[in-house]
Amino acid sequence: MKTNETAKKTGENVLQLRVVTARSATWEDIRDMENLPIGSELEIVLKDGSTVVFQLAANDVYGGHKAFVSKDCVLDEAPMNHEWTNDGGWVESDMRNRTMKKLLELLPDELREIIVPRQIRQNIHDKKVGSEDLIWIPSYTEAVGPNGWGARADVDDVHFPLFDSERARVKQDRAGKETTWWWLRSPNTGSTTAFYFITTSGSSINASANYSCGVAFGFLI
Repeated sequence: MKTNETAKKTGENVLQLRVVTARSATWEDIRDMENLPIGSELEIVLKDGSTVVFQLAANDVYGGHKAFVSKDCVLDEAPMNHEWTNDGGWVESDMRNRTMKKLLELLPDELREIIVPRQIRQNIHDKKVGSEDLIWIPSYTEAVGPNGWGARADVDDVHFPLFDSERARVKQDRAGKETTWWWLRSPNTGSTTAFYFITTSGSSINASANYSCGVAFGFLI
C-alpha cells in the first residue's frame, strides 16, 4: 500500500477514509472492504486540480457493488436539458451526454479503471429507455425513496441508506458557501418538461429541464 509520501512522488491519488480509518487506501482496498459504514468519506483530486469528497451511499447494490455519491455539488449550476423538455428521460438528456462526459474526463485514471458500469432504465411517457453509465446523478428512488410520484419513472432502482433523512440530502454549492438545489435524473412522468431535484431543505420537487441546478454525481465500485 502506498504512503502519502509515495503518492506525492508518483502523482497518484491516495484516498483518505476519514470516517473509517486514517490510513491511506487504494480504490482496490476500498472496493474489497467489508462492512464499510454508510457515510464514510473519501477525498480525491480531479485532473483539473479540484478536490471532491465522496460518501459511501450504499453497500451491496446493483450486483453487489458499493455506491459513492459526491458529498456536495461538483460543478456550477447546469440544466438537465437546454431545451424545455424531458423527452427521452435521463438517456437523452444533456446532463448525461454533455455534463457527465466532461466530468468523466476529469476523474483520475485509477478510479476510472475500477468503476463498474451500471444499467439505468426508465419508463417515461409509455416508453422504456435505457443506458449503460459509468457515472450518473442519483434518481428520485435512490435519494428520496421508492414511494411517491417522483419514483414512477425509475426501474430497478433502490433507495440509498445515506439519504435516510431530508437533512442528509442537503448539499452545498461548488464553492461551499451555501446550500443549493441539485438535480435528480428522474423525469416527472406527469409532465413533458420537468425533472425532479432536491431543495435546500432536502425535500424534492420538480422543475423545467432547462432550469439550472447543482450537480452531484455517483459511481459504483
